[in-house]
Parts: sequence; structure tokens; C-alpha cells
Amino acid sequence: MAVETSVAFLERTNIGTQAAFQELFAYPDRPWSHDPFEVLYDERNQRAMRQIIRWQGSNIEVPDGVQETDWDHQIDMWDIFHEEIIPQYAGLRSEVDIDVVHGIIMTHDEAEIIAGDLWFGINDPELRKRKIHKETVAARYFRRQLPEPAGSTLFGYYERYVARDPKDKEALLTKWLDCVQANRFALKHSLYATIQDPEVRVVHITGAAHEFLKWSNNFMRAFDSEEAKLDLQQLRDNEIQRFIDAGYGKEIFLMLEN
Repeated sequence: MAVETSVAFLERTNIGTQAAFQELFAYPDRPWSHDPFEVLYDERNQRAMRQIIRWQGSNIEVPDGVQETDWDHQIDMWDIFHEEIIPQYAGLRSEVDIDVVHGIIMTHDEAEIIAGDLWFGINDPELRKRKIHKETVAARYFRRQLPEPAGSTLFGYYERYVARDPKDKEALLTKWLDCVQANRFALKHSLYATIQDPEVRVVHITGAAHEFLKWSNNFMRAFDSEEAKLDLQQLRDNEIQRFIDAGYGKEIFLMLEN
């Protein structure tokens, strides 16, 4: 099916969003914790995040029996950082605040509980602007429901992710992990193979790899040490190799040539 890139799609209620909202605010008389991480791991938040299904509204048709929620996505991101990067890449690890990375990972899609997982065309700046606005409004609404300091802390993490300042290593790392996790999921479940039109398939594959390389470069420029830069180069090359091992070497070399 064709990707919807209209304002109508942006405004349409995402499947699961109403259920997610109901889960999040199912117990209005039950107070939220003042601790930001207790809020993020609260069962209400977990259930709400599991209502938001990823990969909707795109040309990719997720096979039967395969599903990914926002909760799955961010937990996978944290596992990649916590179980792979921290133990193996001391240079990169030394330049970021682990707790801040944890917070940004666990809040970067929080607004989708209210706004939905909004798919938008990569080359459509107007839709991108509207998407960010809708999610920011949703994030501010959620913040108002929380006591301090949880509300301001979590919204601060979210704002850092949206802004992604060129010197904000934690926000840039989260965006990089966002790309890595999505690519790994797509390759693991052969999602690109579900795209029938070969030209569209190439666009998706090269687009995903290009986005990953773009954020790898942005992230690398924020580093201070050569050790950290070498760590990221190794990580970058490993992730590109995953595309090649999956049989997409031709598409990757085409992207690199251009």
C-alpha cells in the first residue's frame, strides 16, 4: 500500500492510541511517583506503551506473528546500550552520562501514547513540523499530570531528544540507537522483503542506512577523544555489515556511491 503523507493521516487517531491513553490514566486517584524512573517503569506507563504498535502507515507489512510496540523498541535500545556498548566500548562509554542516556531512551517516544506513532514522509518538512508539534503538545500534557521533579525531569529528557543539539552526546546517542534498533528489527524479521515494488524497497533500504550513517557522523563530531571516535567507527561498520550479511550489499554500495 502507498504511504499516506497527507495532513489527514497525521491528524487521524493512531491505532492503539485511545487504548494507550486509557491505560496511562486508568487510575485517576492513584498518584504518580515523584521519581522520574519510577514513573517510566510504572505498570500504567508500560501497558500504555505496549498499546502503540510500530511500523504502521508505511509500505512495510509486518508478517503475521511479528509485532513491535513502543515499549519493545525502547527496551531493546536500552539493552543494546547497556549490554553491548557499556561493557565493550570504554571510549564511548566514558563520554556519556549513563543515567541521562537511560532517561532519554525511555522518554523519546513517550508522547506517542497520546499522539500516536506518526509515520511521515522523509522529504516532507511540513509533515515533520506538524508531527513534532503534535508530539510536543502531547508531552506537555503528560508533564502536567506528573508531580515534580518527575514532570520537569522527564520533559527535559524529551526536549533534549527533540532538539538533538550537535554537542548533546546523550541525545545524539539515543537517536543513533533509535536507528540501530529499528534497522536490526527490520533485518531480523525480513521486513524489507515484504515491499513488493523493487524501487520502493531500494528507497527504504538505502534511506534507513543513510539515516543511520548521518546520525553516526553527527554523533562522532560530538566526541572529544580519539578512542571514542574509533569505538563509534567500529560500531558503525558492524551495523552496515548487518545489511550486507542480509543480502543488501548492492543497495548499500549504491547508497555509498551517491
